[in-house]
Amino acid sequence: MRYTDEQKAAAVATYIEAGGAEAARQHGMTSRAILNWAKAAGVSKERTKNLEAASAMFTLEREAIRTKLVDRLSDMLARMDIEASSGDVKNYAISFGILIDKMRLELGEATGRTEMVTIGMVELEIQRLESELNT
Repeated sequence: MRYTDEQKAAAVATYIEAGGAEAARQHGMTSRAILNWAKAAGVSKERTKNLEAASAMFTLEREAIRTKLVDRLSDMLARMDIEASSGDVKNYAISFGILIDKMRLELGEATGRTEMVTIGMVELEIQRLESELNT
């Protein structure tokens, strides 16, 4: 199907603002065709700049979230120092653990823990437990 220059320009403008998939959806065209028109018009670099700006904004937002997490953790630690019931301390400890886990996720760190246990380690533990039972 042939498109007019106005249709192509509208699709490329949407591509710059929202990306190829959204432009294709809105205009009923293939994203490949829109990308080709964008390249021909020299706007691919502009789209890259928009993506870089969005990425930078996303990074700043994630840093703000990490800062909030650290603030919440500090606040909880301060509250745990004040006289609190055992139930309150338990709730703070659970919340603290969850927030630490989320912060580690934000930093890209692993949040799970795996252990490697060899047969020799198991046998040593069995021997230790047997010796405790025998004494």
